[in-house]
Amino acid sequence: MSLNDKINELENLIQYAGKANTAISEGGVSWHIDHCFKVIIGIAKTLQTSNPDEYKWSFNATRTLVMTTGVIPRGRAKAPKYVRVEEGAEITKENLMTQLKESKTELDKLEGLPKNAHFKHPIFGLVNLEDSKKFLVIHTNHHLKIIKDILV
Repeated sequence: MSLNDKINELENLIQYAGKANTAISEGGVSWHIDHCFKVIIGIAKTLQTSNPDEYKWSFNATRTLVMTTGVIPRGRAKAPKYVRVEEGAEITKENLMTQLKESKTELDKLEGLPKNAHFKHPIFGLVNLEDSKKFLVIHTNHHLKIIKDILV
């Protein structure tokens, strides 16, 4: 499935934004949707402003494992502060809809970027355009699975 398909799944889940299950995840459905949109928007903007000449591939075992299997293990890493909602802030359905639109807009801007446009992942290191798109699908799918488990 494409990233646009995954974004459409997130959109369909906004109606369940108030649901939570702390036995599955500290964050509720709204937190996971918000986080996914923040990651998509942040990575897309970083790719657009990156200097392709500064990209240099290097081997990273964790990146290779995740990109090969398409799976991010649960509970191993904590989302960086810049892709989490501020402490005590409320995540509204309206805010999620705004981020949904921005996610789609920013993704459209990726078309035609140089192949060495990149972002720096806190664990994977530098990730080029093609792998960034793949990572966004894997990452969003990871959170969609958690949301589905919350809703069961």
